[in-house]
Amino acid sequence: MKSSTDKLLITAIKNLLDVAPLYGSIIIHLPRQISPELTVAFALGWNGQHWILNYNPKYFKQYQTPDQMAQALAHQALHLIWQHPIRYSHASQSQTAVDWGTDIAVNQYLPNSLGELPGAITLQTVFENFKQMLPARADSQVYIQVLNDLLDNDSKSDSKHGESHQGWQEADGQLAQAQTDFTNIIRQAQEDTKRAGRGEVPSDVLMQVQSLRPVRRSWRRILSLALSQEPLTLKDTHTRFNRRQPYRMDLPGHISRQSAQLWIFIDNSASVSSTEVASFLAYAQQIQKQLNGQVHCCRFDAQVQPIDNIKTWQRQAGGGTAFQAIFDWLLVQHCQPKETVVVIFTDGAGEKQLDSYHFNRVYWVLTAGGKLSINPVIGKVIQMEA
Repeated sequence: MKSSTDKLLITAIKNLLDVAPLYGSIIIHLPRQISPELTVAFALGWNGQHWILNYNPKYFKQYQTPDQMAQALAHQALHLIWQHPIRYSHASQSQTAVDWGTDIAVNQYLPNSLGELPGAITLQTVFENFKQMLPARADSQVYIQVLNDLLDNDSKSDSKHGESHQGWQEADGQLAQAQTDFTNIIRQAQEDTKRAGRGEVPSDVLMQVQSLRPVRRSWRRILSLALSQEPLTLKDTHTRFNRRQPYRMDLPGHISRQSAQLWIFIDNSASVSSTEVASFLAYAQQIQKQLNGQVHCCRFDAQVQPIDNIKTWQRQAGGGTAFQAIFDWLLVQHCQPKETVVVIFTDGAGEKQLDSYHFNRVYWVLTAGGKLSINPVIGKVIQMEA
């Protein structure tokens, strides 16, 4: 016979499956284990082979409804989606900063229809304690870096505790296997939700889930499709008949053109080989031929310089890489974010953060094996084939 706590847990999982099937499916595929020594209701842990959901029914009383418990389960699913147990299995920052930072990151993506999560650490919590506003929907590392300094300067920081994530440290030393198990759980959950749909799941979460299972498609096709979907405008021309009134020779016809300006930036830093730069140039020329819109080509390393003629430009290797120089350049050129599409050919190595000035129609085309240093990512990352 099932106990009242078992019934509450089962009902909570059912409610989560109804509202956000992706989150619920992740929880279903996590083995569950009662842990009397646990000082919170739920916590992810590593048993040497698999990730498990530890729980202590003693702390279930904080949830007044099954929906509140469903939010607590969604919270754990989001930690898994963002791979927090692996990323912070051996963190250099204070444990409290890691606990708060990761909780703030995931609590912004909880299903709204399930109500509030009791005791949730949020952006408002930081503001109430430290009178500082943090950016919304940033990566957990951004929050942790700020909180690490705030907690160091706070004499009462020992009394401030979020949810404990010490179980994450159990995976340290087996991260490759732990990563594989994460990927398998996400894959199984995605298969389950093909029929039921993903439900109330924000687009940022879906993008993160998709990044854990990269789709093997030609990067050229992905980029071509993306650029072809940019909005078109009609331009008057007297070299074509007016389709509606073809007998009126005084009326101009129309041709379509890209309404956006396209800027192509080619990484010329020392970390990129001449062979890779040659490939970048070849693909940039193909883009110029395919599109009727305004296409501008530039090279960059620590600074940006325009390429007057892409066919005759000869490369001279530059120095370090500064992605910020690209967005500074666009601003100086008086480009409008809504009317500007940016394609950046690069190996991905550069600074970790930048100010994009709201230019978010950005496509990062990375060399095979390249990894973009910018976190959080602005725009879309497209990987070249090896």
